[in-house]
Amino acid sequence: MASPLQTLWQLVKPKLLCESPRPELRTVYINHLNFELPGPDGKPSIGQSEKYPNNSVSTARYNIITFLPLNLLEQISRLPNLYFLVACIIQLSTDTPVSEMASILPLAFVILVTMVKQGYEDLLRHLEDRKVNKTLVWVVRDGESQLISSEQLRVGDLVKVFRNECFPCDLLLLSSSQHSGECLVTTANLDGETNLKTFWAVEATKSLRNAGLLCSELLGKVVCEQPKPDLYSFAGVLQLVKPQAHSSIPLNASNVLLRGAVLRNTNFAYGLALYTGSETKVGLNSRGSRAKRSVVDTRLNSFMLVLIGLLLLLTCVLVAGNLLIARSDAISKAWFLPGEQLKRPNFQETLNALIIMHYIIPISMLVTIEVQKFFCSMFIDHDLEMFHRMSDDDPSNWAKANTSEIIEELGVVDHLFCDKTGTLTENIMTFRGCSINGVKYSLKGSSLLASHNSKQQLGPAQQEFLTHLALCHTARAERSGNSGRLVYHASSPDEKALLDGCRKLGVTFRGRTGNQLTVGVGGRSLDYQLLHVLEFDSDRRRMSVVVSDPMGVLWLITKGADTAMLPRCISGSTEVTVKHVADFCAEGLRVLVVGRKRLTQVDANQIAAQLQAASASLADREAKLTKAADSVEKDLQLLGCTAVEDQLQAGVPECISDLRRAGIRVWILTGDKVETAENISLAAGHVTLGMRRLRIVGCRTREAVDSALTIAEAAAASSGPGVADYCIVVEGDSLQMLTDWDNDRDLCRRFLRLADESPAVLCCRCTPLQKSRTVAAVKLAADDSGRWPLITCAIGDGANDVSMIKEAHVGVGLYGKEGRAAALNSDYCMGRFRYLRKLLLFHGHLFYYRLSMLVQYFFYKNVAFTLPQFFYALHNGFNLISLYDSFFLAAYNAFLTAMPILVYGVFEQHLPRSRLYREPRLYAVGKAVEPLSWRRFFAWMLAAFWHSGVCFYGNAAVFWLNDDIGRPGISGFGLSALGTLVVECLLIVVHTKLIMCSRFFHTIVVFSFLLSVLCYPLLAAFYNSMYTNIFDENHSFYWLFFELHRQPAAWLMLATVPLLALAPDLAIAIWRRGPLDEEEIVDDEDIVSESAGTTVALGAGGSRTVRTGNNSGGRGAARVAMATA
Repeated sequence: MASPLQTLWQLVKPKLLCESPRPELRTVYINHLNFELPGPDGKPSIGQSEKYPNNSVSTARYNIITFLPLNLLEQISRLPNLYFLVACIIQLSTDTPVSEMASILPLAFVILVTMVKQGYEDLLRHLEDRKVNKTLVWVVRDGESQLISSEQLRVGDLVKVFRNECFPCDLLLLSSSQHSGECLVTTANLDGETNLKTFWAVEATKSLRNAGLLCSELLGKVVCEQPKPDLYSFAGVLQLVKPQAHSSIPLNASNVLLRGAVLRNTNFAYGLALYTGSETKVGLNSRGSRAKRSVVDTRLNSFMLVLIGLLLLLTCVLVAGNLLIARSDAISKAWFLPGEQLKRPNFQETLNALIIMHYIIPISMLVTIEVQKFFCSMFIDHDLEMFHRMSDDDPSNWAKANTSEIIEELGVVDHLFCDKTGTLTENIMTFRGCSINGVKYSLKGSSLLASHNSKQQLGPAQQEFLTHLALCHTARAERSGNSGRLVYHASSPDEKALLDGCRKLGVTFRGRTGNQLTVGVGGRSLDYQLLHVLEFDSDRRRMSVVVSDPMGVLWLITKGADTAMLPRCISGSTEVTVKHVADFCAEGLRVLVVGRKRLTQVDANQIAAQLQAASASLADREAKLTKAADSVEKDLQLLGCTAVEDQLQAGVPECISDLRRAGIRVWILTGDKVETAENISLAAGHVTLGMRRLRIVGCRTREAVDSALTIAEAAAASSGPGVADYCIVVEGDSLQMLTDWDNDRDLCRRFLRLADESPAVLCCRCTPLQKSRTVAAVKLAADDSGRWPLITCAIGDGANDVSMIKEAHVGVGLYGKEGRAAALNSDYCMGRFRYLRKLLLFHGHLFYYRLSMLVQYFFYKNVAFTLPQFFYALHNGFNLISLYDSFFLAAYNAFLTAMPILVYGVFEQHLPRSRLYREPRLYAVGKAVEPLSWRRFFAWMLAAFWHSGVCFYGNAAVFWLNDDIGRPGISGFGLSALGTLVVECLLIVVHTKLIMCSRFFHTIVVFSFLLSVLCYPLLAAFYNSMYTNIFDENHSFYWLFFELHRQPAAWLMLATVPLLALAPDLAIAIWRRGPLDEEEIVDDEDIVSESAGTTVALGAGGSRTVRTGNNSGGRGAARVAMATA
């Protein structure tokens, strides 16, 4: 994602460099020969009329010049760093009671650690960029092929790519080794689709298959749109002077080879460089999407504001006390005090108070959180239980965290929005049956069985139907290298299933040569001429081909969704086919309706003219093509329908059941018919047989939707309070109005309130936009009601799920059969739906708990460290002097307390893994207890006040009674000794507090505590033995550490004061754990007994309550103990 500075630079760059605005269209002269501007010799001039970027790739954020200033500027823009920078400036510009190094060193340490981390990551990006930029590519210049580095490519170059090589930039395909001009490509690096795709050279240039011909016989230009990120669209025209003059040849996405794609099964291909470098489609898509902000970040900022308020309050108390003391008679009559001590407090005193208390804000917390999230995300990347073998050496075998920024939100998901096809199902389609001319058939082996279970011989009608299926597609047939068997490569699993089914029944698609389609029927080989392809799109929900059969008869063949096809059919067995469609859907099968129309030559010419006019348009080409297709695909003859089975993935019912027990409300959003969706939902365990279906379907007006919703509300109310024995089924048109938050907020609120009480919601006939709007409506309704936090999660496997995945707080993508678009655009990706259980209920639960405790503990230890400064000021006449030596101020966060909490945040497991697996309800309990709630925050703050008060007054009392601390003959110890003992007691207390919160003592955890314990005496001894003025110009701390710890009383205080401070914590811990068995402990603060069907509901005002299905008394009832920090 671009930084704010980079975004600002992009805005001001055109004005600073006096760049003119870009034209709407770009003109690319082939081989840089501008025939419209001849040179002095009458030949075309060399050069492009526009300037384009070179082909170098740069994913790095900095270079050697900009790294230091930009990185520093970005880090200083973060609130805690800016806060400490201001403190450093104040200390450097004024006379403050503590050394400026006490603020400079921690700030420098945090900035240096972050700088090293970001610099290393950027260095890796530079190395990868260099590897790509130095790749050698072939270009055609001066009539021959030459090798140059990839970064030297320019727009207008003629590029030659060989088999199994990546395309170095976005190229217009001019010719290939195939005489037909076709080119086979895989785009796995772009969208993850591994099937072969066919691209086509321009008809006028496909015969130019060597460098000499391209240089001598090709002259012209391409006029096309400026670069856009859409991988599947392109609009342009080719204007040729030679080999023969053409006014404009329309170009589309099937003529353009994208950077990152790989040439397959084609020896070579020649192309014209259209877009280079950052302007390629893959370059435009590499830019980050909208940053997501986690609930922990939001609450952390709120906590920080509270501490800043506490800082200002304590500062005001110190300044006010200083003012009152200065005005008192005792001070004014103190003749022995110098005159400058009698002046009233001024702005300098206020600054001094701020400097003494400003350590209440933890400077190292943000960098610690970043490191903790990074290491936690590695648990997902290397989880063997989430490993799914799709193919050998495929990186998609492993689950992956694409981001670690919102990793804690996996532990607080309330709503799960789930796609069906490919997400709950395998997306491995099998042809199961069909309906032909009103007769229903099922496929058994290699035979069709009619509905009366008699074997049906293929008659003319059946063969004609299957032949139409074998023609209406965009798949490609290829012979397997070993067996010689035909293998179909299709972008849609449905098409492959239909072709495989047709082959079983004796109708075989044998392949395409140029525009000729070959189909084998009953031992005969039939050749059809393909005239036009109207490809599938999500708006029309159908696709068509125009073909000429061996007898010269022209046909339009169309297939698509039943709702998109049946209204366009004017003949055929419509009523019977509609019934068969419903029967197939009731079995959970996917249905496509097939129709055709016979065309005259006049019709064919008219279609060609419409498509040519739409293709030649550079403005709104896609909309015009859709409109042209709509005008063609009508008045069809209904032939029948097909039924394809998509098997349910293993483990889906168990996963959905556990998610529901965890208090997560599961919505299924699918484009299938209501009947198909309901049956899959039932098989997946999303709905149960005993649930009533509250349907809001078939509504086309707002009044109809309102009426259906009112009926559903009345039916839900009849179930009684707290009983949800129903599910909600909504159709796409109704869903459009029910989730229209901007225009009908009341209706949307009513629907979402009803859905919030239902354990299952099923949305059918959804478009990708409706999926995204549904997620957005739930988020907006939650924000509007003030509920905190209601986290949404969306999971899908296809490009049509990307908008939903991006809209949700947490997006999970599955490695799909149809591509990797969902995985590439998600926050987390994995191979199977069932892994969501491990991702949320185990990883998410632990991540949220760990980070919540880390945040609370950081604030606690800093408040506990800072408050003794305030207590000391209360007893020294509000004289703004630091209790601590500056060494402690500098080292406390950076060295003395950093390691244990970081390791705790990475490895802590407050519950055994077996319990988290066995009891999904613990996920609901984890959300309900809210470890980041204000109640817990103030409990931690109360503990900080108590611990700091005991550590200060416990030590100060001994000094007040005997400043020799039991060792006559040695000069009395002063302020430095008191501050040292207070810090040492605090270190013992805060480390012990963290140990008391820990439940998992891994070797690394124990080592981190030992390292931290040893770190203090080593650093203190080293600093004490140095006669330096880095922190203390008076050298009051020199050798003090050694002298102080020669006193028995000092060791006695280190043993008794921390024990006294921790006594309430120990008593509460014993009280809470004593009466209960260990198995009943849910976490270190809340004890919840076994119960059936635990769920989480949002109470009034946004509070969370835990509802259990078993409310019997005794040990079976939920018991929640008093929570303290």
